Amino acid sequence: MGVVEVELVQVTEADKSVLANLVQYYRYDFSPIRHFELTDHGSFVYRYLDHYFVDSSDREACLVRHRGRLARFTMTRAKGEGALALREVAEFFVVRAHRRCGVGRGAAALMFRRHPGQWEVAWDDNNAEAAAFWPVVVPEIAVGEVERVAEGPPRRTYQQTVLRFATC
Repeated sequence: MGVVEVELVQVTEADKSVLANLVQYYRYDFSPIRHFELTDHGSFVYRYLDHYFVDSSDREACLVRHRGRLARFTMTRAKGEGALALREVAEFFVVRAHRRCGVGRGAAALMFRRHPGQWEVAWDDNNAEAAAFWPVVVPEIAVGEVERVAEGPPRRTYQQTVLRFATC
């Protein structure tokens, strides 16, 4: 696949409503997997949004543009300290119209390059799209070995596959 024109732009307070809107589509896409229900206001709850603006020293949200058009978002956060410190992909979403054309792959590469070092990507084992995407994309950007483990309760809320790797 050729190079796809993708731009990653860090979300600012001025973009908070845009990110909040995109999170609704993300939660909707996940509703069959995680059984998310609408509130009485017709929206999905995402309790971590404000953390990306209040705890911004260890969290980062970015909007992704494909050929100038809004196509997705990424949300990452620092996890652990010292030698155990790593960055994890908290949320990763591509609008359906921009899927399967390299936008996700390009955005993932840019996201990982923004924070060289140790990374962790985890996905719900019931998420077939993530299970097809991450094992292909991560080795393309990883430096060295990619560790793959299965984790579930009590360490994780649900059964997940986790990839741990380094980038530079």
